[in-house]
Amino acid sequence: MTFRFEDKEQTLSQYLTRKINLLHDAKVQDEDIIVRHLWNGLEAQLALTTSLREDDDTIETFNRRVRNNEQAARKVWDLNKKLTNRFQTQS
Repeated sequence: MTFRFEDKEQTLSQYLTRKINLLHDAKVQDEDIIVRHLWNGLEAQLALTTSLREDDDTIETFNRRVRNNEQAARKVWDLNKKLTNRFQTQS
């Protein structure tokens, strides 16, 4: 399960909640492992702007950091998409 900006059917909060629930259903309880799975499924720009782990990190603090970075990462993603589309139409 991944989170992609172009997927309009799933918000970031929905992705985080659903993936955590799926991991808990699979009996994964270790917060470090859950955070790594969440981070690995993020859109590349969002993962790059969000550190994987900080001291005394919890799932909740990680989720807050991800949500705080969403707007800036989405702007970079939008710009990259526009530039790619412009380049493709000029070729």
